[in-house]
Amino acid sequence: MNIEELINEHYNYLSPTEKNIARYIANHKDELKSLSITKLAEKTTSSKASIVRLSQKLGFKGFTELKSFFVWGDKNIPQKLTFASKSNILSSLADTMDYLRTTDWSDIYDLIDNCEKIYVIYTGVSQKNQTIEMERLFLFIGKPVLAIPADKESYEFKHFFNVLKQNDLIFLVSLTGNNHHLSDVLNLLSLKRAKTISLTGHTDNLLSQRVDYRLYASRFKDVPEDSLQSNSMFYVVIEALVFGYLEHKNLN
Repeated sequence: MNIEELINEHYNYLSPTEKNIARYIANHKDELKSLSITKLAEKTTSSKASIVRLSQKLGFKGFTELKSFFVWGDKNIPQKLTFASKSNILSSLADTMDYLRTTDWSDIYDLIDNCEKIYVIYTGVSQKNQTIEMERLFLFIGKPVLAIPADKESYEFKHFFNVLKQNDLIFLVSLTGNNHHLSDVLNLLSLKRAKTISLTGHTDNLLSQRVDYRLYASRFKDVPEDSLQSNSMFYVVIEALVFGYLEHKNLN
């Protein structure tokens, strides 16, 4: 999906200021790659906060990730790109298999079985793709999922929050679980008292400390945060959750 398609998909949810920034970005793609967030704010007579909000509404963590989308989209791969190795993937897979074998999700299965609606709140582009897979699998088992961006100012989030009930179930998907804007989201969710489940990298993090239940996907060890990494373990955990739920239903 290119930037024009992303903007078009979310256009009705953008404020007038965000639409102005979006139009500038779409018309100055090459220039954007070298612009700082401060310069972009000056050129669009907006603020850094508005640019960050726009980036998040488009499915990115922030402006830096939005810029990276342009770079990778044009296949301008950095010369000093760092990346995980095959051995990293195999090690993470082994850790994930150990985790899945030793973890009891019976309480989570009961929540899925008894909840009224299921929502998934995602924090970035990769997490949005993982959410799409959750939507696909849960739909097949008769449990439709609604995806919501982790932006409390977005139209989707405001509507979701207005209709959220205590008997609903909320998954929150984040790579690190340390996205600071999630604190505001969690503060709002606590008012509705719906059960929450995090899905994050396999490390202690802010998100996992504040939810009712937590799922973990093993992350690569000794690999820089900004390197090219695999998200495959998240998909393994998602599939294990759904097929484990089906097995739990059949046994009960």
